[in-house]
Amino acid sequence: MRHFGNQREPDDVSELMSRRARGSRTIMMVLIVAAIAVVGRESGLFGPTVDGQTLTTVDQAALEQRLVAAGPLLIEGNSDGDVTLIELFDYRCPHCRRMAPVIQDLVDSDPGIRLILVEYPILGPESDIAAKFAMAAANQGAYGPFHRALMYSTVTWTEAAMVELGESLGLDGQELLEDANSPETAAILSAYRTAAREDGIDSTPAFIVGDMLFIGTLDEPTLRELVRMARSEEGAEG
Repeated sequence: MRHFGNQREPDDVSELMSRRARGSRTIMMVLIVAAIAVVGRESGLFGPTVDGQTLTTVDQAALEQRLVAAGPLLIEGNSDGDVTLIELFDYRCPHCRRMAPVIQDLVDSDPGIRLILVEYPILGPESDIAAKFAMAAANQGAYGPFHRALMYSTVTWTEAAMVELGESLGLDGQELLEDANSPETAAILSAYRTAAREDGIDSTPAFIVGDMLFIGTLDEPTLRELVRMARSEEGAEG
């Protein structure tokens, strides 16, 4: 009688088959959970989805209160608008610069937009310089022109260049320099950072439209859709 080596005993074979069955069930469960996640995301089960990103819910009113407590808000558009859009940005963030004309077009074409611009310098010392000089320009009533100059122009991120830019806009350069380096400006920027991080915002650009948070770049139609959603939600609550 011929013997074949390493024949498995019946119990060994049963255990092997059982392990394989458990492995198959585990793989099947993983696939089912993944499918549910995909379907849920696409259908908005886990919240609204824009450009593949499930939007996080943020209490916009509470965030705005924290920002107001930090310092004067920089508001453009319609101060009495029916939809508030909060943008947190860094002048040296290429995505923020790409979004600047999109935001401007939205504000220019939609009279119901109340835009709150929040300086959020997170890309190093040069970002801090730009932000503090923009806020200093606001003290002379020129935040908008200074902000757009930084967003749309090629700028050297030095204090000397900031003073020169301010003077080209008709501002008092010495006053601009002093305000930019004041403890008050430093405190406001620090408080802005704290307020943003309390909502888990750690990158730019970040947009809060109604109570929806989106981080990253958006095209104009998508941004308008967010505004429409916020406006509809506001109308439903009213």
